[in-house]
Amino acid sequence: MIGLGGVHAGTYDDWVQTHNLPGAASGPADAPAGDGVANLLKFALGLDPLTPGPSPLFEPVVVNRDGQQRFGLRLTLATAAQGVRLDLYGSADLRTWTRRPVLLEQLADLGAGLLSVQLLDDEGLSSSQPLFLRLAAEFTPYGQFITSPAIPVLTNSVGTDGATLTVPAPGNPLAGLVVDVPAGAYPGPQTFTLSYAPIVGHNYPASVNPVTPLIHIDNGGALAGQIMTVTVPLNLSPDEFALGFIYHPDTGELEGMPLVALATNSITIATRHFSDFFISTIPYSALPSKVDSGFLPGLDDWEFVNYGSFLADGGQCSGQSQSAMWYYCERRRQGSPPLFNLYDNSLYSFRTPSFGPDNVLGIKLASRVQEDTDWNSLALWFWKTTRIDDSATLAAFAYSTLVTGEPQLMFIYSATGGHAVVAYLVENGIILVADPNFPGVTTRQIVYDGADSKFEPYYSGSDAAHLGTAYTNIYYVGKRTINDWAKIGQEWGELDAGTIAAGDFPVFKITLLESNAGAWVATASVTTDKPTEVPIQTGANQAKIGLAYVSGPLYANIALVTFNTAGTQLDPPPDFVSNLGMGTNQLGVEV
Repeated sequence: MIGLGGVHAGTYDDWVQTHNLPGAASGPADAPAGDGVANLLKFALGLDPLTPGPSPLFEPVVVNRDGQQRFGLRLTLATAAQGVRLDLYGSADLRTWTRRPVLLEQLADLGAGLLSVQLLDDEGLSSSQPLFLRLAAEFTPYGQFITSPAIPVLTNSVGTDGATLTVPAPGNPLAGLVVDVPAGAYPGPQTFTLSYAPIVGHNYPASVNPVTPLIHIDNGGALAGQIMTVTVPLNLSPDEFALGFIYHPDTGELEGMPLVALATNSITIATRHFSDFFISTIPYSALPSKVDSGFLPGLDDWEFVNYGSFLADGGQCSGQSQSAMWYYCERRRQGSPPLFNLYDNSLYSFRTPSFGPDNVLGIKLASRVQEDTDWNSLALWFWKTTRIDDSATLAAFAYSTLVTGEPQLMFIYSATGGHAVVAYLVENGIILVADPNFPGVTTRQIVYDGADSKFEPYYSGSDAAHLGTAYTNIYYVGKRTINDWAKIGQEWGELDAGTIAAGDFPVFKITLLESNAGAWVATASVTTDKPTEVPIQTGANQAKIGLAYVSGPLYANIALVTFNTAGTQLDPPPDFVSNLGMGTNQLGVEV
């Protein structure tokens, strides 16, 4: 058995100080004992950094899980090591290594903060190619669950008419769990397999308090066309709040699940895809008075106002909110610059920070994300289905932000329709939101009235041209359980390549007309559906812009406006003539 000299409850920096490691030997990759085992790995395994580690450090194992052979390593783990996780990297050729999803299972409690565990590759062995594994300890902003081996519960086929799956076994910790798959959720039959793994330990903060096993529902991973629900039996006291969380075993990331109903004996959560998840509880009194995700309007939202577009003519609030959240979570938190004005005047040689409509790539991305999903139907589903009081909704935003450290998607609804905003801070009953109708504004807030136990009406609109709607129904949606997060990432890649929404917008011929002897004469033109910069020389002091449809989707009504770089219209009605000054005149045409 491995010695206990390195076991320490706390962070890596605490561990370094406890062992008095000199600066030159205190780095995560350093191996001051001369055994080649890096400090960070010794920290995770509970080893003394100044003493050579055991040989061998781990034992290879092959086990059967769900009918598949899984390759892994058996080793000893320090349960209280915070901010670190164990991972496996796999390779077929010992040259290219990729991180594998893992199962971390307890075999025995060794005492003194040590567990005997096995770290298994969750993809299983392939008969067609070899698999080499490499053990790594890595810093993480998240954590890692340690479970007992998974226990199968049921397997059922669900057809296009949907089905309700219920766990019947008395004495089973999931007895009474109900999965409701509505008709039309999938275009063909899907096999649902449900299992659970008791959670025996984790290194998440104390705010993560699992009261269920880690529940695994496998149906192939496809995104459902309809929202599905899972009702989990609970035993809550009246002062406890509960929320479901998706667990991503490849990173340790946790993600809040939309809350549909909550009672002392059960919770109902919503999703469009299945993975590992669990239910966590916290006393209402333990929720901090202020929880901040770090997201901030004016830095992390888009700078253009939600007026919609040709593609999203009813507004693109969900598209703007979701695409901004994706950038913040996947790029900004990893060190990329803030989003606000980052794509201003897309692809041109000069910036126009006071004029939002020329962020053509950003608007196209938001429109494409909006149109990929029927957000209005989803918002209507929440309005028809959700049955929780506003105090629980407030707690859902606070608790999910506390656990994940990320902004959350919010649907708001009225009798006339819905709207989407990003909830980024909760403080003393107030939820601060980034509203696409008011980009860069940090004072937009939804207020919970504790005396009436209700949210006060929030005034906005489906887009910025239709403001004044009083939204009284506030819904916690979370991050990505009801959308295709990978698809949004793919579309961000298309924005990077300049191909986003290709073919979704009409192609026009834009012509510059100059006054010549009392007549308007064409001097130059460009045919495009994307940002294009054309230098033109003219001796005239007035100009007009002509527009002609060339190809692409047809349109009912179209208009154009000519602006300068400050966003001032240059061609007011009725004659729509732009006056030109001496020197360079930078004209922008909005169609």
